[in-house]
Amino acid sequence: MIRQASGGSREAFLRDIRSSRCASQIAGSRVGASLRRLPVGVGMRRERNMIYTVKVDVKEIENRIVECKVRNHVVRVDQPKEFGADDTAPTPPEMLAISLGSCVVSTIQFIAAQRNLDVGNIEVSVEGSIDFSRAMGVSDRERAGFGALKVGIRFDSGMASREKEDFIKTVFECGASIDNIRNATPVTCEILE
Repeated sequence: MIRQASGGSREAFLRDIRSSRCASQIAGSRVGASLRRLPVGVGMRRERNMIYTVKVDVKEIENRIVECKVRNHVVRVDQPKEFGADDTAPTPPEMLAISLGSCVVSTIQFIAAQRNLDVGNIEVSVEGSIDFSRAMGVSDRERAGFGALKVGIRFDSGMASREKEDFIKTVFECGASIDNIRNATPVTCEILE
């Protein structure tokens, strides 16, 4: 949603997004129509950059189940039974892979809408392995998270192979979760009282 900065307007916001590198052809698309309908006041501030602040609250529920709240959504995270959990939901690393895959699909949809491209039947697979040696205290030679992630992408369109490659390059330049996973993101930690 859009919160107007002082002196800002919905029209100015739409003008900005239409002229951005990742949103150059939004005007007549379904995305443009959706943005025109967005209510003002929640989630996004219109400033020089278009800032969308995300706040997630996470708490322990029972056994190893964790409940995560973001806006008006609730997502649960769990661990496999082999780790003493109930296996009722994806693990945190699986949620990371889900975030990456869903960001690829969403960004393909968004960029295709901006460019008025006919893209459909989008399928993405994300695969990676984690060495639990560090978590189990066996070895600290390998990183604790994924060593690498492989993303497979399939979609229908009238694009030639080279056009698809250029299109996916743009997707990987514009997707927020893609960027956070591909590039180091500073993380700070504080103990709350």
